[in-house]
Amino acid sequence: MKTILFVCTGNTCRSPMAAGILKDLIEKSPPGDNSIEVKSAGLMVFEKGPAHPNAIKVTKDKGIDISDHTSQQLTLELMERADLILTMTQSHRDQIIIVEPKYKDKVYTLLEFIQEEGETENVDIADPFGLSKEEYEKTAQQLTWAIEKALPKIIKKIL
Repeated sequence: MKTILFVCTGNTCRSPMAAGILKDLIEKSPPGDNSIEVKSAGLMVFEKGPAHPNAIKVTKDKGIDISDHTSQQLTLELMERADLILTMTQSHRDQIIIVEPKYKDKVYTLLEFIQEEGETENVDIADPFGLSKEEYEKTAQQLTWAIEKALPKIIKKIL
């Protein structure tokens, strides 16, 4: 079993939405590869809790159910088990590499992962926490676009 790990700050908005979107795409892709496990975690999870209500709503509107999500702190064990770690920002990526430099070859921002060699566009996905449902929708749209573009590259890299 190969593992993809999405990482954000609190593991209540971006990374659970990203995990839900990737799981949905994998299930819908022929033949629906069940050899890929998708997880998410946060760098600053102080207590376990559900995904943000707006994250649940906007993914539900896409036919994706993340209502059973429980936030979790990023641990060394999660990093070790992951074959690919996709973060939401450069800061998240850099923090992971500072803690565990040996993982630098498997940690990317999601947007960095889909860029072509030499591209230098913004590689951060904005945090909608505390903002309107519309901002969550924008984030979900950006995540969907990026993950759809990343899926073939993810499969090529880990399988």
